[in-house]
Amino acid sequence: MLMASNLALNGYLPRPVFGIPPESRFPPDTQMPLYPYIHTMSHHRSPEDLTRPILIPDENPAVALRINPPHAQMSMVAGDFVECYSSADDKATFSAVVTVFFLDTAANVLRYIETIAHVLESGGVWINLGPLAWHFESDSAYSSASAGKLGGSVELTLSELLGVIERMGFMIETDGELGRKCVKCPYMGNSKGMLNYIYDAEFFVARKR
Repeated sequence: MLMASNLALNGYLPRPVFGIPPESRFPPDTQMPLYPYIHTMSHHRSPEDLTRPILIPDENPAVALRINPPHAQMSMVAGDFVECYSSADDKATFSAVVTVFFLDTAANVLRYIETIAHVLESGGVWINLGPLAWHFESDSAYSSASAGKLGGSVELTLSELLGVIERMGFMIETDGELGRKCVKCPYMGNSKGMLNYIYDAEFFVARKR
């Protein structure tokens, strides 16, 4: 995951990997073609759909950073979200936090909310989009064991989650484009295929009091 992210963000691998020499680098603003649909024959409407490429990244961060100098920057932190952003130095360091398909990756979503509140300055904005497919829900031996190592898991319904967010120091925006809405989001699918998975993802904007 880290090597793929580095390749997408920076256009190169730090050293020869899998026989790819360092000189085989992509310029930072290059979009790389991948062919993800050729490995299965199911649900394709035509040979062209089967062999069509996609471009990674679809929105190139290098181009966006050049458009918005001098303050635009982008970095990646590897590690647990709560552990990485709970120190005293992280307090009130951001004016905005965006979580996309993220909240349901928590074993205990209350810890995520606490951490978001910790890093946001007063009046800061939290923008969220995503489903609630709780990753640590105890529906398998693996998820049960993983949750156990983390001290148990907490899963909430959407209404419960929004209530907790408000009780933990946020105000949910309700007006205009910032108001809550359901957004239909395809996930890991072929947009031209005969089968797609669609999430009714929740969009909300919350402001720290």
